[in-house]
Amino acid sequence: APWSATVDWGDGSAVEPLVVDDATGQITMPVGHVYPVDGVYTVTVCVIDDVGPGCDQFTVTVSDNEPPVADAGGPYTATEGETITLDASGSIDPDGTVTTWDWTSADDAVTLTGADTATPEFTASDDGDFEILLQVCDDRSACSDLAATTVTVLNVAPVVDAGDDQAATVGVPVTVSVEFTDPGGDDTHTATIDWGDGTPLDDAGTVASPFDVTHTYTSSGQYTVEVCVTDDDTGTGCDQLIIDANDPPRAVIGGPATVEEGSSVTLDGTGSSDVDGTITTYAWVVVSGLVDLDDPAVAVPTLTGIDDSTAVVSLTVTDDDGATATIETTIEVLNAPPIVDAGDDQAATVGVPVTVSVEFTDPGGDDTHTATVDWGDGAPLEDAGTVASPFDVTHTYTSSGQYTVEVCVTDDDTGTGCDQLI
Repeated sequence: APWSATVDWGDGSAVEPLVVDDATGQITMPVGHVYPVDGVYTVTVCVIDDVGPGCDQFTVTVSDNEPPVADAGGPYTATEGETITLDASGSIDPDGTVTTWDWTSADDAVTLTGADTATPEFTASDDGDFEILLQVCDDRSACSDLAATTVTVLNVAPVVDAGDDQAATVGVPVTVSVEFTDPGGDDTHTATIDWGDGTPLDDAGTVASPFDVTHTYTSSGQYTVEVCVTDDDTGTGCDQLIIDANDPPRAVIGGPATVEEGSSVTLDGTGSSDVDGTITTYAWVVVSGLVDLDDPAVAVPTLTGIDDSTAVVSLTVTDDDGATATIETTIEVLNAPPIVDAGDDQAATVGVPVTVSVEFTDPGGDDTHTATVDWGDGAPLEDAGTVASPFDVTHTYTSSGQYTVEVCVTDDDTGTGCDQLI
């Protein structure tokens, strides 16, 4: 049976018949229906056969608003870490006002601040070409197609600080502490050091700030050291410092290896030398032992033995660049026996005790002493025990005669001194 069809445009206008192809059932919709005002209209299409109608609906939104056109500006150029302003002021709306902006970037290295404004700020942590997209919408919610622009971010070389000038000692490692900054936060870095002494360029490999590098100079001199840091985009920054390498002095001690208690000897540091300067100070120190130095800050001091011992004395010399050298020597302090005075010759009476008063001196001030007396009359040697000066000893002779009396004092280091009287 033949079909018929109608369309109701939903705007109150008359229902229009439609052409139906009986062979295929295809409906041809008319072109050019004009809605009188903006709005949302429900269109109903019905097909009628001998059984009855079948209908379907769809919605038509009618507006006379034209969408805006986005303009992202650019292309732009910046350097790593630099913040620049993007500009969408070229965006337009033919029949209204642009009210919203939506800037986007697909790259994690990019930071957009104020991405919902006409002039957002752009910062990139690494160099490269970055695509930025912009869509704008107008006051009637119509939105533009995406507009694209490019920001080219240029690499920035590291800024290097190798620290202040330094003094170094020949043969002793010197350390340079290096800091650097790089606005390219995603960069990696390598470093090289030219120590200025003709040695091969020192490759420090991959580094991060701060880092230390060490070198040992083999001869004295003033060297210009250059430290260079290179990022992974071949940007290189360098800094220089001066290292004044000083050959240290040599300390030498001359003088005798022994001294007796109570006696003095001269120590001699004048054999010390400095190949690239002069000796400016001498510092003597008694490391151990019982000795005394009269002036530890002169080149030739006097050393006095206090008590028998093995003394260790050191000498530190300093040159005009502040370098030092220290040497030690061993000095044996020898024991000195006591010096005894038993007094003048005496007369005595047989059977009556006679007293001998004894004095003695010993430069070993820490020594203790014992004494013996031989009265010269064949009596046993008298042990006076522990004594201190002065002390008295007494004896009674049993027969007349002239007797040679010997008093001996022995210190605790077996040093013995004796004196005689008649």
